[in-house]
Amino acid sequence: MNLLSSIREIAVLAALPALLVALALFFAWPTALALPLLLLTAVLSALLRLTQLRRQHAVQSERQQAFMQRLIDVIPQPVYVKDSAARYLMVNQSLANRLGREPAELIGCDSCSFLSDPELITHTRQEDAAALSGARITAELHDTDPLSGKPRDRLIMKGTCLNAEGEPVIVGANFDITHWREAEQALQAVLQREQAQQLETRAWLQRLIDVIPYPIYVKDADSHYQLVNQAFEKDKGLPGAELIGRTGVGPVHPDRLAQVLTEDAKVLRGEPLRKEEHRAHARTGAEVFRIITKGVCTDERGNTVIVGAHVDITELRQAQRHLQEALERETGLRQRTEAFLQRLVDVIPDPVYIKDSNSRYLLVNEAFAEYRQLDRDFILGPDFPVHGPTTPARAQSEREDQAVLGGQEVVKEEHTIRKGTGEEVFRIVRKRRSVFFDGRPVVIGIDHNITRWRVAERELQQLAQEDGLTGLANRRHFHHEAERAIDLAQRYQQALSLILIDLDHFKQINDLYGHHAGDLVLVETVHRLREGLRRADFPGRWGGEEFIILLPHTELAEAVQVAERLRAAVGDSLLQIEGRQLAITLSAGVAQRRIGEGLESFIARADSALYVAKNEGRNRVLAEARPADMDCRATVY
Repeated sequence: MNLLSSIREIAVLAALPALLVALALFFAWPTALALPLLLLTAVLSALLRLTQLRRQHAVQSERQQAFMQRLIDVIPQPVYVKDSAARYLMVNQSLANRLGREPAELIGCDSCSFLSDPELITHTRQEDAAALSGARITAELHDTDPLSGKPRDRLIMKGTCLNAEGEPVIVGANFDITHWREAEQALQAVLQREQAQQLETRAWLQRLIDVIPYPIYVKDADSHYQLVNQAFEKDKGLPGAELIGRTGVGPVHPDRLAQVLTEDAKVLRGEPLRKEEHRAHARTGAEVFRIITKGVCTDERGNTVIVGAHVDITELRQAQRHLQEALERETGLRQRTEAFLQRLVDVIPDPVYIKDSNSRYLLVNEAFAEYRQLDRDFILGPDFPVHGPTTPARAQSEREDQAVLGGQEVVKEEHTIRKGTGEEVFRIVRKRRSVFFDGRPVVIGIDHNITRWRVAERELQQLAQEDGLTGLANRRHFHHEAERAIDLAQRYQQALSLILIDLDHFKQINDLYGHHAGDLVLVETVHRLREGLRRADFPGRWGGEEFIILLPHTELAEAVQVAERLRAAVGDSLLQIEGRQLAITLSAGVAQRRIGEGLESFIARADSALYVAKNEGRNRVLAEARPADMDCRATVY
């Protein structure tokens, strides 16, 4: 029931006495008695209804008060309402928890009674007065939590409004922003660490380029120097602090400066620069030859920068000039020398890499990427397969990396066959532990390619053991292998035979057709001899047109059969030599090693049999007479 309905009911009750008077007159009641009674009844009824209205209004006020209390209790930060005397009229549960009291205990209390700091009490009084005067208070306060004793940061907000009775009240809220400030401090610490990391990275880059013996510099997109190494400082004759931020150094000619700026602009557009320059040094006036290279990349902040290098080749070019002056008529030699010098300038260093403890590459050079036939960005990127299928080589490499990270150093030689190309590679692998710029332990490796030296060593060894014309073992190498075969035969009591071969009338071939034709005859003869031998047989060139063949595990009779097979292979068909058909025959002497016999005696007996074969008409095989210490009888052809 609203207020308007209540007023209507009161009016009805007020009209009730008039009705009673009318009834009294109608029934002829005594007027003196009925009228006061009726008036009293009306007054009492009105009072009862007014009391009922007041109770309803009080209940509604309590409900509104309870709703407002529940509303502010939802707010997780302290909220309160104070009168002009700084007494709490309403507080939420968060403020009560902050003060360690129940909300009912705070109502009517002076808010400053819970403060112990006189300065804070005075400051609070001043804020309340300012708020009552219409000012809106917003302040940040750093103090200590009285309950926990921990430092805290709070945002104090105060303002005024009129309550239901039209009286001014102070509405305030304290927002705890400690976690915000802690987050700001944490972010500030991260920022400081990031700045320190950037400074450390820049210092590491400075140390890295200072190792390079020729001038290196980095310029920004406006061609201002941002980073220079010690070689650049020495070349310009100025400390790095005076070079940073400048475009030109020293008295630079306008045309020269314009040329440099034009080159920088092209580099920034993606056109790398590589040129050779010959001029007088700007500071010393000395003649200078150098190769200038420029490229573009991004620095650690993501800014586009120009990286340049000046490689001094003055000594090389001056040596080239002197050589050209001394050998100006030797054009061919001069051109080969220039080509050699150019190749020398264009040499790429051996593959170098840096890996972390998880075998992920942190740094590789162009030579490494070229050797692996992979793009360098892919090798350093997240998609590069660090742990692929387990192979013996991969497992060995990972064990070596762990050993290096433990403080050991690896130096070894590897012999591998490259997949895909089948290229044979010899290299010296060197690994050493170091610390990256961010403090991580890393493995630094370098692979020295020594393939050509190892191949050359093998070819030299092969030349030392083989006859250059026929590819058979030369006399020295055959002698070495025959001694080994004799030792094995002696140790294991095995048969060992020998065939000594001589081409018949070979001198006539050289005299009639020349030595070149004779060499071709020797080569073709050796080809036919190889086809008639077993894998275990060991042939050699004994000298001129003489050949010798060692037959392990072979007794005399079987050796004679082998020799006869070889004689037939050579003599039964004509040789096609430079368009001519030549008939070639051979004579052979065969011997089997006797118990305790040395190589010289062994060969001498085969040679004696060969001598007899040639004297008896050639184109035949003759074996020595069977001695008493042989198990088989000799066969004579």
